[in-house]
Amino acid sequence: MRKILSAALAASILIVTVPAKAATLDFIFTFTNQSTSGSGLVTGIVRGLLDDAIGPAASLEITDNTDGFGIGEYIGNPDTNTWQVASGVINSSTFLSYGTNNAFPDATCCTLSITFIPLQSSAASLTNSPDSVSSRQAPLTITFEPSSPVPVPTALPLFASGLGVMGLLGWRRKRKKVAAAATA
Repeated sequence: MRKILSAALAASILIVTVPAKAATLDFIFTFTNQSTSGSGLVTGIVRGLLDDAIGPAASLEITDNTDGFGIGEYIGNPDTNTWQVASGVINSSTFLSYGTNNAFPDATCCTLSITFIPLQSSAASLTNSPDSVSSRQAPLTITFEPSSPVPVPTALPLFASGLGVMGLLGWRRKRKKVAAAATA
């Protein structure tokens, strides 16, 4: 019985002392590109945002542009890369990457600018100039949709492991009692 209590105590200490990791989230975004007469639909993905935090994205990639330019990664050397996420929702963002600052394999052909403040002002542009921002940025709607699965809480697998250890110790103890009874 002492072994089981010791194992349970050890498992509960581990659960309390192991720090919870912040969940990282990915979002798919779309906007109508105002820098090309408002006709181009730009789609991309922002990866590695921390939930309930303010910080940089780990990756920002344009995956499709109906105008046919600017496909690629823009995280290489951005001038600005700040994202605020709360409860799995992007609350605001400011991102600016001049292609001239990037190095291959990141996109060097174009400039990407995203400013997102819900219900206030949002503007975005993807220009085929690597060293300037479009002067035709206009208020628009940028949509962000989560693309990451909801992470499992850190303590859950640890708790399950502790229960497994307790079950194994109980099984071994019972097996020893049965073996001792058979030899007596």
